[in-house]
Amino acid sequence: MQSAVALPDKSSKKRKRRNREEPAGAARAPWWTRERIALAALLTLAAALRIYRLMADYPVVSDESIYLRWGEIIEHQGQWFISLLDGKQPLSYWFYALERMIAPSADPLWMGRMTSVAAGVGTTALIFFIGRRLDGFAAGFAGALLYAVFPWAMMYDRLVYTEALVNVTGAALVWACLYAFDAEPRSPGRDALAGLAFGLGFWMKSTALLFAVVPLVIGIWKRRRQPADLAKSWATMAAAAAPFPLLSWVFKPVAPMFETASTVLHHTTFFVDPAEFLANPFTRFVQNAPRFGEYIPYLVSTPAAIGVVLSLGYLLWRRSVPGLIVALIGFTPLLVQCFVLTFMPTRYPYPHLWPALLLAGLATAELGRQIREKMAEPQAWRAAWAVFAVLLAGPMLVRTAFVLQDPKDNISPHDTGLYFGSYSHAGFGVAEAISYLRSEALRNGPMILLVDPIWSVPADAIFPYLNLKYGIHVYEAWWTQISPTHAIMPEAEVDLMRSHYERIPAGKLDFRTAKRVFYLTDTNYYTPEAVHVRQPTAQPVIRFLKPGGQHSIDIYRLK
Repeated sequence: MQSAVALPDKSSKKRKRRNREEPAGAARAPWWTRERIALAALLTLAAALRIYRLMADYPVVSDESIYLRWGEIIEHQGQWFISLLDGKQPLSYWFYALERMIAPSADPLWMGRMTSVAAGVGTTALIFFIGRRLDGFAAGFAGALLYAVFPWAMMYDRLVYTEALVNVTGAALVWACLYAFDAEPRSPGRDALAGLAFGLGFWMKSTALLFAVVPLVIGIWKRRRQPADLAKSWATMAAAAAPFPLLSWVFKPVAPMFETASTVLHHTTFFVDPAEFLANPFTRFVQNAPRFGEYIPYLVSTPAAIGVVLSLGYLLWRRSVPGLIVALIGFTPLLVQCFVLTFMPTRYPYPHLWPALLLAGLATAELGRQIREKMAEPQAWRAAWAVFAVLLAGPMLVRTAFVLQDPKDNISPHDTGLYFGSYSHAGFGVAEAISYLRSEALRNGPMILLVDPIWSVPADAIFPYLNLKYGIHVYEAWWTQISPTHAIMPEAEVDLMRSHYERIPAGKLDFRTAKRVFYLTDTNYYTPEAVHVRQPTAQPVIRFLKPGGQHSIDIYRLK
């Protein structure tokens, strides 16, 4: 019989090593320090505000349905790079696909929105760590608090848009670059981490290329006296980021693409024509800059915007180098957007706004130190925080309360029509239609459901909920695009395509063997009269009205 051998107790070794490092009689610091408690409170506040009424106000809207549809295509077809056919990078849609695979019975829209919530909470934490690394706890706390209550975030940290994910990767890149360039001696591992953050940002959305200013500015600031090391760091970062665009180029699906689609620029029509720009560089700026200004009262608040401008001026007056660096990181991409975009919806500038909030945090910390030179420390900091609350945090929190409680009347008027109008892009009636069709299939058996081959709501919102579930097969009736009178349900066998994104063959369908066939459309596309021209035998089943009562989601029984 072999004698038992005692294995080394790793935990006891760690205790001994810790005891050797700590002086005799020293009390161990509690894990829950005041700083960690403050950070936990910040993150709780950020999460609570973003979760509040998460599903109550916005129907599934516009691009939300597209992104959820791509998640469904990834799950059912295994086409992980489907988004590249529309010129969008793939990573964020992988999250939506994986959520479907992990929790198939959960609401896809809720899961997608919770992904944005999580990204918003992550950005809050990163701003705290960035501010603390730049100028201490007060700067990080103030900047993160402003982002936690940021009215603009109450839109895009709560919707299934990629902007929240781009936001968190942008903040991660800033932190990683500070971490890398602070290393002495140079650390290739830290450089690679920063490059990885940049590459992942690009894979979220190609507009993250605007974050290229981050390693340039921080690198010059930190390593300007070590040009050889600086060049090596930039080269390492570029090498770590390069595989991501390369993988997109290699794995782009073989399928037709629109001429304006671009793997890097999404759609070339979204950017000013180079010849037009060279003839007059301000051709778009004179339109985009005023439009951006129109968003400020609704999604920042006028007092807080004034506070940010004053913060920038104050930091420049105090010759704050961190303030200048943060300003360059945030305002450079915004300026580029104003000059080159053909239009500027509220979501485009959003990933580049958090540095402005961090500027205010840096100014608060600097103000506290300046006042401390004239009065006792507690009173000095109370005065600085009072200015912060009155000029910045208070107005933002009030504005956020309005946006959360009644977004329709408190977001930018330019967004109200898109998110709350009666157009097809606002998905009013879609949830009710999905619920009806689900109940119909469970009650009366399998069905074929036809939808229009048109991007966004309602068709793209139907697939994630109903395709290959409850006995429902959803197909795009692409043949209705042949002519205004082509039958919705042809009597002969028809060819199928994988999706209107791929537009490649995917088998055949014979309606003569189908037992039950339904058709769902939006009256913005086809009125009842247009439907009956195409399919005289179509029987109206139910309609779900949109706001105003003029348009609706209509369901017909074809067989």
